[in-house]
Amino acid sequence: MSFIGILGSKTGVCGQLTEMMPPEAFGACYIEAFVGGAGVFYGKEPAKINILNDLDPDTVLMHQAIKRDFRAVEAELRVLLDDDWTFEECKRLRESDEWDSIPEARRAAAVVYVYKQSVNSNQHVLSSSSKSHSSFNPNMSLEQYAKKLERAQIRHFDYAKCIDVYFYRSPEVEGFVFGDPPYVIADKAMHYRFNFHPIEHIRFWHLMTRLNRDNGPKRNVKIMLTYDDDPLIRALYRESDDWRIRPLTIGYKSAHDPKRSRDEVAITNYDPPEIPVSGGDDENS
Repeated sequence: MSFIGILGSKTGVCGQLTEMMPPEAFGACYIEAFVGGAGVFYGKEPAKINILNDLDPDTVLMHQAIKRDFRAVEAELRVLLDDDWTFEECKRLRESDEWDSIPEARRAAAVVYVYKQSVNSNQHVLSSSSKSHSSFNPNMSLEQYAKKLERAQIRHFDYAKCIDVYFYRSPEVEGFVFGDPPYVIADKAMHYRFNFHPIEHIRFWHLMTRLNRDNGPKRNVKIMLTYDDDPLIRALYRESDDWRIRPLTIGYKSAHDPKRSRDEVAITNYDPPEIPVSGGDDENS
C-alpha cells in the first residue's frame, strides 16, 4: 500500500512479508533503512517507534509534508496538469536553486507527480508512449497515509548512520530492520536517483553481518532484507553464515511488460514461518 509506485516496491507482497516478520517488527523499534514509497510500512501494524529513513532528500520531504499537512499537498496536486510541460518543469525545479524556496507542500506534490508520471517511476522519462501510461490522479487522497505517519519518525541519513544512531548508542537494544536496498539489476540500468555500486552492496552486507553478530543477551535485532536473486547477493548472504534465504516471485507492472514477474529473495537472520510467498502486481513498483 503506497501512494506512489516505485520499481521494486513491496506493496504487492506486503501481506506475505508481514507474515514472515517476528514480534520484534511490531514491538519496540521498527526501521526501514531505504523507505522509498514506504509500501511495507503503510501496509503493516506500527511498532512503538517507527523510523522511516532514506538518502533521497525529496523522498524524505514528500513523507514529511504529508505527515504535517496532507490537505495542503492534496491541494497542490489538484492544480498539476497531465502534460509534458508540467512534467519537465517539475523536474527542472527539483534540480534548480529555486527548489528550497518553494513551499514544502508544493515540492512534495511535484515529487509525487514526477514519480507517478514517469516510466516505471524512474523520475526521468515521461510515460507517454502507447506501451506506458501515467498513474497520476490529481484527486488522490492522502489522509490514510498521513494517519500512519503520525506514528513515524522520518529521517534523512545514510543507511550506516541510521543503524548506528538507533542500534549502537544504547547498552540495551531490541528492534527490527527491514531493508529493501537498490537492486543489483537496477543499479546496472541506473534506475534509481541514488544507485549502489557493487562495492556499496558489500558495504551494506558488512553492516548487516556486524549487526547480526553483535546480537547477545542485551541486544536483539531481527533483520529482513529483500533483494533481486542475483549471484552477488547469493555469494554475500550465505546460509552457512546464519542467513536464511526464501524465494519471492513478484509480479511488476512495468511500462513495456505489464505481466512481467521477477525472482527475488527475502533474507533474514531468523527462521521465518514456512508460508508461500508470491506477489501480485505492484503497479509501477
